[in-house]
Amino acid sequence: MKHSFYTFCIATLLLFSCNTDDDIFIPVTPEVEGPYATGFLVTNEGPFSNGFGTVDYIDESLTTVTSSIYQAVNGDNLGNIVQSLTMTDDNVYVVTNVSSRITVVEKDTFEEIIQITEGLNNPRNMVIIGDNGYVTNWGDPAVATDDYVAVLDLNTNEIVSTIAVAEGPEQIVAKGDAIYVAHKGGFGVNNIVSVISSEQENVVTTIEVGDVPNSLQFDTAGRLVVLASGAPAFTGNETGGQFTIIDTDTNTAVETVLFTDTEHPSFLNVVGDDVFYYLGGAVYKTTIADFTTTSTAIISGSFFYNMTILSDGTLAGCNAADFASNGTVELYDTTTGTLLNTLNVGIVPGNVYEIN
Repeated sequence: MKHSFYTFCIATLLLFSCNTDDDIFIPVTPEVEGPYATGFLVTNEGPFSNGFGTVDYIDESLTTVTSSIYQAVNGDNLGNIVQSLTMTDDNVYVVTNVSSRITVVEKDTFEEIIQITEGLNNPRNMVIIGDNGYVTNWGDPAVATDDYVAVLDLNTNEIVSTIAVAEGPEQIVAKGDAIYVAHKGGFGVNNIVSVISSEQENVVTTIEVGDVPNSLQFDTAGRLVVLASGAPAFTGNETGGQFTIIDTDTNTAVETVLFTDTEHPSFLNVVGDDVFYYLGGAVYKTTIADFTTTSTAIISGSFFYNMTILSDGTLAGCNAADFASNGTVELYDTTTGTLLNTLNVGIVPGNVYEIN
């Protein structure tokens, strides 16, 4: 026994004497991913002016839905109406419109970190540049002069400044230090894209596009592609939709394609050189280089409240049904137009987000 103990001590001393501090092996516990580390999130607006919105989770195989994950994890609700969400590597920022709130949760687990309410007034959408988030706010929809973009410090989770903008800021995207905001007009009609310097926190210029711009995406050349739906008939001054390409080096429109006065397209998706949009219950596919309003529908007879082309090419269409009961996410093959699956989700599904 003494010999064995002596041998053990000598072996231990030799092990540590052969290693510097930098070489000492320290076991590392492998990081365990939470249940929502991969897959997809669905924002459900919820019933308007009462109740609350939800976020559902869809697994990677696009076959299984876990409902109301925020409520299940935190025993609370997200408020009314869940408008959109934005992700970083670690967190998800859920924007709730009527409740004027951003709920920050851990992406993998959906455990709440903080609720942000100060400095928000009817927030809509958010984009992230570096350590800041930029959030479009309508203010009072009946007032045309109180709209702004709130600047959220992601380190402190506080609104640190605001940038005054024209009425109805909605979709927002960023390229480098430039922020592009589509102005639908709130409860009215607007027809511009604002260009904001994130460094100076001011509006550099505005670019006229079609009435009620609803979608902004960049093409492979870095140009900004804008789809406007046009003013609806109930305004008394109906206008058709418009497809616009903006050169982001000069911030000028370099190409415009008009729809007819009664055509109101929406839900632009730019995928490589292809362009998908929704019009009159059908999904159309065309190209950036040869955009046409007379392309053949790849999916017909659909009723989408929004749609997203996922990274594997699957189209995820949000069907809000009667806007009072649970909706569905319909999954289509964009090559054949075949319906692959229909998933039951919450009330008024607004969009599908791929967890990245």
